[in-house]
Amino acid sequence: MEKVIRKKFYVWQYEKEEQWINQMSAQGWHLKKASLFKYVFEQGPPNEYDYRLELLEKDIDSADNAGYMRFLMETGIETVGSCSNWVYVRKKRADGGLRNDDRSLSHLTQAFRVGEIYHRFHHFFVVLMVVSLVGIFLIDKFSSSHVGDFFGGFFTGMILSGSLIAALMIPVIKKNQRKIKSLLQELVISEGV
Repeated sequence: MEKVIRKKFYVWQYEKEEQWINQMSAQGWHLKKASLFKYVFEQGPPNEYDYRLELLEKDIDSADNAGYMRFLMETGIETVGSCSNWVYVRKKRADGGLRNDDRSLSHLTQAFRVGEIYHRFHHFFVVLMVVSLVGIFLIDKFSSSHVGDFFGGFFTGMILSGSLIAALMIPVIKKNQRKIKSLLQELVISEGV
């Protein structure tokens, strides 16, 4: 029996998403396929698999990831889905599962990669605002027609939208930075670095 669930998880909620998938596994619903906001589960024995989300540096089909994906397959880890750079993997508990007892370095790497995504988006919106400011200046200096008024309004809207989105991203970026700091402290304590 199959069950399709459409559920939204955003980039910063990857741990929550992983936890939810493992809770579904505990109830006997095993992830069979995953894509953007869509999860296909098949019914089976409870807790048969452990699931993990991995954020790769590049797309799953990239030649750079071929060795890593081959390594996962050789160790009995299956890929059950992907969405951009995110890969959904699972391993049977009978074969050792995906142990979560020492993931501090893995969590840290993932947090750095997520932080990189946040900063790219943040920088994109800041650049968008600067380009819009230049556009307003040029339109204001050289055009006094209806087209100029249209583009003046358009660039003003882009500045306001970009400012709002950039401002809303600041708390998310700071939360991720706190997480990185905490994970670094955890790693120093556990590894004695």
